[in-house]
Amino acid sequence: MLAVLVFLLALEGLHFATSDTLETINLHNYPGEKYYVETPDGYILTLFRIPYSPSLRNEHLPKKVVFLQHGLIGSSDSWLLTGPQYALPYVLSNSGYDVWLGNSRGNLYGRKHTKFSPKNEEFWKFTFHEMGLYDLPAQIDYVLKITRQEELYFVAHSVGGTEFLVMLSEHPQYNKFFRSVHLLAPLHFCKHIKSKLWSMVAKASPLMRDEQYSASSLTSSAMNMLCKLALSSLCQNIMLDLIGGNSSYISDDIRPRIASVESMGVSTRLMKHFAQLYESDHFAKYSYGNEENIKRYGHDTPPDYILRNVKPAGLFYVYHSETDDLVSNTDMNHLTNAVLNILLRRVPVANWNHLDFVFAREAEKLIYRQIVTNMALSPSIPLPKNTTIS
Repeated sequence: MLAVLVFLLALEGLHFATSDTLETINLHNYPGEKYYVETPDGYILTLFRIPYSPSLRNEHLPKKVVFLQHGLIGSSDSWLLTGPQYALPYVLSNSGYDVWLGNSRGNLYGRKHTKFSPKNEEFWKFTFHEMGLYDLPAQIDYVLKITRQEELYFVAHSVGGTEFLVMLSEHPQYNKFFRSVHLLAPLHFCKHIKSKLWSMVAKASPLMRDEQYSASSLTSSAMNMLCKLALSSLCQNIMLDLIGGNSSYISDDIRPRIASVESMGVSTRLMKHFAQLYESDHFAKYSYGNEENIKRYGHDTPPDYILRNVKPAGLFYVYHSETDDLVSNTDMNHLTNAVLNILLRRVPVANWNHLDFVFAREAEKLIYRQIVTNMALSPSIPLPKNTTIS
């Protein structure tokens, strides 16, 4: 329980990012744009775009579109942390793509709603289910509309991959819009996870209200102040180890900055949902308790997501490390047995962990170059002439 408290304290105490995604893009001497998208249930999300590469001078040339979705408790800022030489958005931009960075409800760029304030408990009544059901489709629709494209490439890390699986399970009509898919360490089945985070959340969940996953969920303001003032570096290290396991690839100069971008806000209900997956060994919808489950689902247990619906039209790559503390080999095998069209690519080095996919500079040569190559090999998707996006 103490570790859960420290983890929560760390999340609330580490909001020290000084610039938003657009400012960071501009600081790195790339062009940037900002857009706003409203989801069907009223959340207002901010999208960012790198429309062209200054080094390629391809501003007025046609470009293929790629959409990136961040991972657990992160944001679009997460993708940019390693800088213009190593970060995936810049690698893709310099490869000739029109790059879009998405965001999920609850983080720094998803704190607005047409009816509710983040101070209201109703605002935080969501899990990754709503992110996949509403957030991703709304953003995909918007990007295809603005770019006048019929297809795009999709890249996601961690929970971003979870959202993708939920989206296609619930909205299989979106399969046709993906020229190729690249999921980096997606979370799904969680029974054999090595990290202790979900088991600790499961134990603490009876004390957690539906609100932002933060120190206020379980702790006093006095303890929160202690973590901010006296234990900030300890909180950082514990938070990073709990989220993604220990890493020998993330450099010391990057580590404190990860804490700033990986504390952007998430709901307690989302964390409890993952804890339920950990306990059940199912990739299933959120359990509200027997009585409410019967009202919502017609059964006292929540239904599994229909993974046989996940059939993107283009090639479907999943990049996995055998030493990922959050995505075990057993759980990954469970996913590949359920989704038969996955092309599994293993990271070819030892001790590669969950956060390394985004925050290790070595990811550029180990993974990102492979993504660019695989994207180039993806054939165009033949769509019906009358295909529309509603």
